[in-house]
Amino acid sequence: MPSFEIDYNGTSETIEFLDDLAWGDTQKILKASVDISNPQSININIQLYQQMVLQAAITKAPFDVKNLTTLNKLPSKVVNKIMSEVMKVFPLDIGTTMGDGYDRTGLNRVSDEIYVYCALVFKWDQEQVDRQSTKYLKRIVVLSQERINDTLKSIFRG
Repeated sequence: MPSFEIDYNGTSETIEFLDDLAWGDTQKILKASVDISNPQSININIQLYQQMVLQAAITKAPFDVKNLTTLNKLPSKVVNKIMSEVMKVFPLDIGTTMGDGYDRTGLNRVSDEIYVYCALVFKWDQEQVDRQSTKYLKRIVVLSQERINDTLKSIFRG
């Protein structure tokens, strides 16, 4: 679990955070903070995204990360240090949230495709998919795509 030190109230304190959120948590954060209802004008509430990621990812801190009032009262240099470290792991990049090749208007479609794929291949329902980490789901989809491509190449070579 990643960790780093911050100066908080004159003492060195440790912040620990998850480096991978469950798929369902990631979807909740994206749904709340990214509006793609108009593909010509994607609206991103970056403050809400950052707040929700911090609240979901931080597991150890010298303050209550779930309490928004507490977060809002933290000194800027403390929050900036925390954001700098945590956002390295959870950057908001709509174009690559699920991997290369997905267009910026298709996040809902991508989510639906992940649910369908996992239902067909693993017989998982949406709740089971939501419990999996985003990294795991991305990896199984990429590996499956690679396997399909390799199979198709071998069939059509000759």
